Amino acid sequence: MGPPIVASESGNQLGRQRRPTVFVIAYLLHLALPAFLFMSVITAWRHGEVALRPWSSSTLIAGFSALWVLAAIGALAASRGGPSFIRWALGPLTSVYVVYAMMIVTEFLARAVFPQPPIPGQLRPGHTRFGPVDPAVFPGIHGVKSFTINSLGLRGPLPPERNGAYRILAIGGSTTICTYLDDSEVWTHLLMENTNAAEPNHPIWVGNAGVSGRTAVSHLVLLQWIPGVVDVDMVVFLVGVNDLYATLAFEGAPTQTILERADGYEGELPAGTRFRFLHPSYQRLQIFQLVHGVAGILERRFGGSSRDDRADQLPAPARPSDLDVVPYREERAAGPAVPLPDLRVGLEEYRHRIFSLQSMCKTLGIRCMFLTQPSLWRDDLSPAEQRLLWNGRVGRWEHPKGFASAGDLGRAMDAYNRILLDVCRESGLECYDLAAHIPKDTSAFYDDVHFNAGGARMVAENVKQQLLAKPFGTRTNLNGQ
Repeated sequence: MGPPIVASESGNQLGRQRRPTVFVIAYLLHLALPAFLFMSVITAWRHGEVALRPWSSSTLIAGFSALWVLAAIGALAASRGGPSFIRWALGPLTSVYVVYAMMIVTEFLARAVFPQPPIPGQLRPGHTRFGPVDPAVFPGIHGVKSFTINSLGLRGPLPPERNGAYRILAIGGSTTICTYLDDSEVWTHLLMENTNAAEPNHPIWVGNAGVSGRTAVSHLVLLQWIPGVVDVDMVVFLVGVNDLYATLAFEGAPTQTILERADGYEGELPAGTRFRFLHPSYQRLQIFQLVHGVAGILERRFGGSSRDDRADQLPAPARPSDLDVVPYREERAAGPAVPLPDLRVGLEEYRHRIFSLQSMCKTLGIRCMFLTQPSLWRDDLSPAEQRLLWNGRVGRWEHPKGFASAGDLGRAMDAYNRILLDVCRESGLECYDLAAHIPKDTSAFYDDVHFNAGGARMVAENVKQQLLAKPFGTRTNLNGQ
């Protein structure tokens, strides 16, 4: 009976030796998260992506993570992993791993339920069917529509292999995304189909990066992000109307700082870089995005900042479910008519924004083409056409002082379009005066500026002809030469 007893004591001793070792490994592994958070912030700081300002979220996260790691390692070293330390730390360590497990499950669920595009601010991937659309409310549109956003946050198909097609990205606001048109009716889709039919030997892909309400400031931010996600050969900008709306919302006062804050503009790119990454890396987590979104809502709700100094004076982006524009039309019809504010500050800001977009195009080495913004607005609208209007608010979105007349809005839009064309002539930018080629009636529009199915076909045909007028089968420089 002696030998078995000796073997049992030896096994117990070996087990006692292994338990502290397993505990120490588990204890050190729990520091992976704070170490990741700390290194993520420091790496972003070294690359100029974040500034470690006092009490900023990045500074607090880096500081808390560093203290967590140092305190945990210091406690382990002081106790040498002894039995009393194991008994004291086992409960909290188990709780930490339970929290980690919950975070992992939450992250996977969030990615499944709330998919986010890799480009900040783009539309959430997914597919929506809505309608039928009433042509009495939306002239030139009828039937059930499909609205699809791909995994990049762009409307339309994913790009083909790099050498499979010449890649074009359309950037703009609601007149680019065309929320109430079917995937097959959007002008970017028609541009791709029609151009490929005309030039089958030089296929193109056209992605749609439009988001309603976006200004030229938003487009500059997008240009800083897009090259890190998808490589493109050309960008087509349809710009101007939302910059005009911003000037109207703030009654001619400067809007640049407000729009930069709203769009998350962080200034010029760090030296030696061509695009932004989502740094610190933890910001790529869905959990962070959800918490950040909730924090933003709470800050806007309880932050106590002046509403007149915030971008919520501007309209919110339209969604496929927001089909009822009738109340907005009734509000305009019943509202007072007011003159346009002084547009000089807004026009000068718009000029500088176009130059900034040009500079970014040069940095990226891609061809850029700018389109002027067509509109329905004119002095001699019929009563039926007047009833289609719902934009032109002067003052904040929810409680405007009144509405500018269709004639005044047409002249304001013309002023913004002239600024764009002037900048193009001054700097050699490629521009196309789309507004001069789209009729100002319901053959093209269902309201102030938004294209119906016929208007989208006109835009696609005009831009196609402009594309075919210059070679595009190979990567070109800024001027398309």
